Amino acid sequence: MRTTNELAILDQKPQITIVNDGDLALNVKMINEQAVIYFHHEDFNLAIKKYNDVKLWITRFYTSSKDAKKFLLAAYTNLALAHIKLEMYDEAINLCNQALKINPKHVKALLRKALAYSFQENHSIAKEILSQAFILEPKNKTVRKALHQVCHTLNLCPKNDQIYAHY
Repeated sequence: MRTTNELAILDQKPQITIVNDGDLALNVKMINEQAVIYFHHEDFNLAIKKYNDVKLWITRFYTSSKDAKKFLLAAYTNLALAHIKLEMYDEAINLCNQALKINPKHVKALLRKALAYSFQENHSIAKEILSQAFILEPKNKTVRKALHQVCHTLNLCPKNDQIYAHY
């Protein structure tokens, strides 16, 4: 059940007349909030539509801002997760690759790409990707846990390995 506040956010429409980057940012943030609400309520198809809208607004109108890169990376990685939830793993991998073109060191994109490969039972590829993420953020508990799990699946990690020890 959606809250009154969520319903109010979902009722908002993008501003058609754009005067400046501030107006664009407000539109992108509003559409992104709508996508998050749909995602949290497990309406992944509507979440995908809204995240694609975010991507569209950024790529067409909002490319000059520093925030644009942040929103675009978030849109790609959130789209990837929604596709994973719908078991559309190839599309999730493609979306992560798009995010990684923008920032090759984006750990969330690496994590979600590895997750998609794991669901496809391509654990060796997932391990390689997670190893890259581990090098970038060795203290990241999510990375450590995912790497340990994929290593365990491949029977490569002892129970007391260094990856697993710190989370």
